[in-house]
Parts: sequence; structure tokens; C-alpha cells
Amino acid sequence: MPTISVICPVHDTPPDLLRAAAGAVLAEPVAELLLVDDASRDAGTRAALAMLTEGNHRARVLRSEANVGPAEARNIGLRVAGGEWVGFTDADDTWLPGRVALLETALAHMPGVVWLSGSYRVAFPDGTAHNLLPLSAEEGLGARALGEGLHLMGGPALTRRLPNSFCLHLGPTLVRRKELLALGGFREGVWIGEDTLLFLLLSTEYPLLYAKAPLYTQHMEGASITNSAVALRCGDVSMLRAAMREPALHPFRRELRWALYSSEKQLAASNLLASNMAVALVAALRGWALDPRELPALLRFLRAALTKGETRRKLLSRYSGARVIVPR
Repeated sequence: MPTISVICPVHDTPPDLLRAAAGAVLAEPVAELLLVDDASRDAGTRAALAMLTEGNHRARVLRSEANVGPAEARNIGLRVAGGEWVGFTDADDTWLPGRVALLETALAHMPGVVWLSGSYRVAFPDGTAHNLLPLSAEEGLGARALGEGLHLMGGPALTRRLPNSFCLHLGPTLVRRKELLALGGFREGVWIGEDTLLFLLLSTEYPLLYAKAPLYTQHMEGASITNSAVALRCGDVSMLRAAMREPALHPFRRELRWALYSSEKQLAASNLLASNMAVALVAALRGWALDPRELPALLRFLRAALTKGETRRKLLSRYSGARVIVPR
């Protein structure tokens, strides 16, 4: 049986969500759950961490004295993980059953596989949920069916797809620890999109084994760094700029540049709707500087800045078209 270490960054997570996340992982035959306390200040969170490790030799708390963000927190866990494979969970999400069994099946089909991911469920506060299959075998990604709902895909087509759609989730993903360390782990200093940057780097080196079966539940209630003031300040911009500095991704600078342009426009639209006029204008100008031919788009943004209400929203929808970041 493959050994799996699961890494879970924790920062002031509500205790009930943290217990549910840890319980779902520990229900699987994983080797260990590494709970990386990213300088939590909430007494309830700290108490829940202590209770989860009490009498459970598979759960372990690692502490960071400063709030370093999810990338560095995951690297703290990665450096001490004892498993051949590493998996991930957010402290407010849950694994679905069968992950380890699926990995065993995958290794039987392809013993040399380095990373595996798959579909996931999104659960909403009203009790509804639906499955997401962000990648399919029909997308021109060179997919090859291996049976058991598994597809092998990769090459330049997958790398080109990733920055423009952010179509993979870290929660369903398993990676061989040795190869992940060789890539340098997560890029520290990137607080949002650090998982997408990792996927980009993995895709340039190794094919992806992708499962149709949902492996993870992302819970949309509660606070998330992707719906936070941090997201409103930088969105995916810092991740994409970091990606453009990676030598392995230089052949994909065109795709990264286009994704960066789209991300700057999303940031501009989101901040304008949040009445952060200066931040919004700077993001819009940065986006236009990436492609000065897009002057009509910049003019549309400026018209939106001079209006209010529904007119502003309609203009921004035409300007960006991306999901607006709404901090919680």
C-alpha cells in the first residue's frame, strides 16, 4: 500500500470545520495528517488542534510562529512528511472516501505516475452541491483512457490550458514527495494561486493521471483566502508574474501573458465595485500596458468608473467578464 502524508494549513479555522476536515482524512488509511498551524490566534482553533492530536498517533501539529501563508505552510509540512506521497486538504474542506484505493488502482495501471488529480464537489451553504469535472478526455489534451475512470493526459496542451482556466484543485491532488521536493515545492511569497503555479510546473515535467470520480468536497461557506482582502489586493496577478519568471514556463509566456491581462482586468473590476478607485485604476492601467491594442477595453473601464449602480456593473461585465472578487 502506498504511504500518504496529508498536509493541512490551519489559520484560525472554526473548530467544527477543522474537526470535519481532519476526520475525513483520518477515515482513510493515510500514514499521517500534518496540521500546520499558521500562527493561529483563535483559542478555539488551538484547542481543536490539541484535541485532534491527543491519543492519535497519525495526527501531528507543526507550528509557525508567524503567519506565512498557505504556500510556506504547506512547505513546512512537506519537509517533514514521511510518506512516499503527499496529499492536501484545506482546513474547511473534506476528502471523499476512496482516495487511497484509487491511488492503488492508478499505480497498478501506471507504476511510474508522479501526480494524480480529479474531479471534486462544491457544496453551498443552502445545502446544494454539484460535481465539477474541470478536465475531460475530449479537450485535446492528449488524453489516453486507462480504465477505472482514469485518463492519462499532459504535454504542452495541458500546460497551455492551466493558466487560462485554473481547472485543477489542490484538494483532489496527490504527488510523489520526492519529485515535489525536486521541483522546489510551493513557491513561497505567492499567497493566492500557489497551487496553480505548482500544477504548471508539474505539467512541464510529468503527465497527469486524472480521475473522473469526485475525490474532494470544497465548502463554499466561511472565509477563504480566495474571497478575502488579500484576493482583492492582488488576485492571481502575483502568481502569474511569478510563473513568468520560471525558466520551465518560458515557452508558455504568451499564454501566461494573456492570463495576466485577464487577471488584471478582473482585479480592476472587483476593486472598482468595492470603491477602491486607486487600486482599480492601477490594475486597469497595468492590464492595458500588457496589450496597448486593447485601448477600447480601457476606455470602457474608465466609462464604468464615471458611472454608478447597474450601469457600472454592465460596463464592467463587458470589460472583464470574470468572476468578481467579493471579500467576506
